[in-house]
Amino acid sequence: MLLLYICFMRTYKERQEAKKYYVLLENKDVLGVFGSLKSVCEFIGDKFPSYWTLVRKKTNKFEYGNYSLQIIKHHVQ
Repeated sequence: MLLLYICFMRTYKERQEAKKYYVLLENKDVLGVFGSLKSVCEFIGDKFPSYWTLVRKKTNKFEYGNYSLQIIKHHVQ
């Protein structure tokens, strides 16, 4: 099992490059920046589609009414 874990280990830089942030906007005003989609859904409540609906979206931008959710990749230098 340890050998399997070692084969799939990623370096710190690879983990940082894979990071995403979720930016929630209301009428182009930033409501918050979140590290997970689940925390966005908990923050916004019933005003937005459910977590399971948003997980299936493949685009980096999702708009619903006055709200907009954008997925931003972590910038690594």
